[in-house]
Amino acid sequence: MDHHETKIRNVIRQALAEDIGRGDVTSNWILPQELQASGMLRVKAAGVVAGLEVVLWVFQEVDARITMDLRVIDGAAVRAGDILAAVHGPARSLLSAERVALNFLQRMSGIATLTSQYVEAVRGTKAVILDTRKT
Repeated sequence: MDHHETKIRNVIRQALAEDIGRGDVTSNWILPQELQASGMLRVKAAGVVAGLEVVLWVFQEVDARITMDLRVIDGAAVRAGDILAAVHGPARSLLSAERVALNFLQRMSGIATLTSQYVEAVRGTKAVILDTRKT
């Protein structure tokens, strides 16, 4: 694991600790422990996808038994209704991880979408879009 991945995984752990703490009480109370479930990550608005690997890390941080089948790759332009990925695993774990996973996906895809709009706005000119923040 490289330095950047370590930092990202630490942020994921912090987000999960803030969101579910020691567990999702509602899911644990209502759902049988052995119940398996599947779900789809579906696009609500057109844009550019970013953060799918982070989404997988969130799900697997909660439960390594969760699998994710990608239907698109980061950087893909998508339309409302498109399916980004299918997830499968223990229902309690999926529900515990979903909010944090979607928060990361929405934030990162929002940035990618806005950046693509800036790039499109200067297409055909000599302007170049750059990230000047220190990373």
